[in-house]
Amino acid sequence: MAAFYASLVEARSSNRPISIHIEGDSKVAGLGVTDGYRLDQLLIEGAEEYPLRVSFEGFGGQNSWLWAHGKVDGFVANHGDADLLIINFGTNENVKSADGGAQSLEQTEANHLAAIAKIREHRSSAQLSILILGQTPGNNWNPRYNDTLESMTAINGVLRKVALETNSAFFDPLELFQRAHSEAGWMDQLPTPLYGGGNVHPGDAMNLAMVGVLADDLFPIPFRPTKRGNNRPELLNQWVPVDPATPARAALRGDMVVLDGRITGGDTKVGEKLMALPAGYRPPADRYILVPTSTRGTSVQLRIGADGFVRIASKYRGNYISLDGVSYLIE
Repeated sequence: MAAFYASLVEARSSNRPISIHIEGDSKVAGLGVTDGYRLDQLLIEGAEEYPLRVSFEGFGGQNSWLWAHGKVDGFVANHGDADLLIINFGTNENVKSADGGAQSLEQTEANHLAAIAKIREHRSSAQLSILILGQTPGNNWNPRYNDTLESMTAINGVLRKVALETNSAFFDPLELFQRAHSEAGWMDQLPTPLYGGGNVHPGDAMNLAMVGVLADDLFPIPFRPTKRGNNRPELLNQWVPVDPATPARAALRGDMVVLDGRITGGDTKVGEKLMALPAGYRPPADRYILVPTSTRGTSVQLRIGADGFVRIASKYRGNYISLDGVSYLIE
């Protein structure tokens, strides 16, 4: 998942939107079935406010044969900017009327390996992350799908093997929901839009819970872009840079402000203001930090105020004040 997590870091520094594409059967897009909880829409809701573009292709009634025989070419041609590909075939592997017919476990494995190999001819793992979704528990009213626990477990075993062989990620909803039934019982309380004979299509309530857990893994840190604009503290009371070419600066690193630069020449009385910090770079409460004042090893304590002013907080000796390495939390 290196490419995807690198895109999260880039989004925080540049606000570049993250691109996710989803390919799969009817669970993806709700095509031909109820679609109250579409996977692509739920990902956007769970993205912790990251700028996100999610596209999808969902093929109701189709299986991984369709993915390997033509649809993967469309992904390669049309989604060269994707940071993450989510593959979600498996519900229809046993459907004889699907293109290519019912797929054996060996065929399912071969389909996925062939499709991913074709993708890797164009996009390396450093450029595109791939996540394979396992199957949800069988809860489909139509017996032709053969969505039994035994069948879904076998298909998930194949998908996990493919993920290991292709350096892809694997997410196991079947294990998630088995635990939800046996340990917590929370799955039984999910809303259940009707499908067919009154049962729940895997693309509905299960997606609601599954994507909530998946999004916690995909977006472990809430989005907080690097603040740009003014990052130059305003020097006060005759304080000036030691070197005009390298003025004092304040940089934001997540919840941390980092200062650097050396200043000299100003009023050295205790309590005197050295500088004013720009908005967004001020701590919630006063911080006291010891900093060097010369090459002779002397130091002075600074008070970084919640009001945005940096003041001298102890007796000053030396010929400059070094801000290099000063850091503090703003939340």
